[in-house]
Amino acid sequence: GEKLRVATESKTKMVATPATKRPHDTDFKQQRLKAWQPILTPPCVISTFCVIGFTFLAIGIAIMMASRSVIDAGPFRYDDDHDGVAYVSFDWPESTSKTVYVYYQLSNFYQNHRRYVKSRSDVQLSGSSLSDKQILGDCDPWETFDDVVPSNIDEIDTRNTSFSKIKLNPCGLIANSQFNDTFSLYSGKCTTDSDCTSNVTWTSKGIAWDSDKRKKFKNLEGWDGTPSLEQQKDVEDEEFIVWMRTAGLPTFKKLHRIIKGGLDKGKYTMRITQNFPVHSFHGKKAFYLSTTTWIGGKNDFLGGAYLAVGALCVFLSLMFFLKHKIHPRVLGGDMNR
Repeated sequence: GEKLRVATESKTKMVATPATKRPHDTDFKQQRLKAWQPILTPPCVISTFCVIGFTFLAIGIAIMMASRSVIDAGPFRYDDDHDGVAYVSFDWPESTSKTVYVYYQLSNFYQNHRRYVKSRSDVQLSGSSLSDKQILGDCDPWETFDDVVPSNIDEIDTRNTSFSKIKLNPCGLIANSQFNDTFSLYSGKCTTDSDCTSNVTWTSKGIAWDSDKRKKFKNLEGWDGTPSLEQQKDVEDEEFIVWMRTAGLPTFKKLHRIIKGGLDKGKYTMRITQNFPVHSFHGKKAFYLSTTTWIGGKNDFLGGAYLAVGALCVFLSLMFFLKHKIHPRVLGGDMNR
């Protein structure tokens, strides 16, 4: 009898407090908060399209004007000469005191390939030594000298050392496939080294992102800059840092040099020592010079897109206005009239 009474009381308590999924009775959870919903009357819609249209037109015109003010030359392809030294003469169209940026361009080079992008060690690039396990996971398939011999192997003392025991630093596909053509810019037209005498001054300082230089790329502590078994390449070099920021498309430009004093109008010659092979993968190489504005380099597409959207909005506002004048809608009236 006692057990039956306890069971009955327990059942009564369970029935008295049933489980529920109902939200708490608050304005927020019961969706009773005050709200405002605009009524899209014809004058409101027409005014909105007008404001958006003319705003986009103004922005588009400003972008187009900035884009058209950019002074550039190129791209000039130079890989037709295959290996060796190439001399490419070109005309700089206008004198300017603005900073001129020099880029190299590669085509049909897929830096965005998944295996290529993953083949790097950010821990090693930040200045830390790697264990065998770490380097195996990050840098496959180029981890040791057995996988690929560094281009500056002649500068490294490898006597009495097995290549299979020497770790690449930096390791990976990206770091060991760096673009290494060298460029020199001269005033006037020249076709031999003896003719090229008036060298244009430029610098590689400032071509990489400051955040990359400060945080992501550091040499091993105590490394004196001499290629060695511990570190074969200067990872703080700004050309290297620019290369390590992989491109998203197979045709891309990367910043190579900065000419801070500008250029005078006239003819110039770029002397290129070709070290980077591209014919094996049907690639192309070129260089490009350009000034910049507040929108960056030349970009007519962005301004054109703003102009197109702005013109469309103005056109729609005009159509809505004519519709409203010819066949006005009576708000709150009989829709069948």
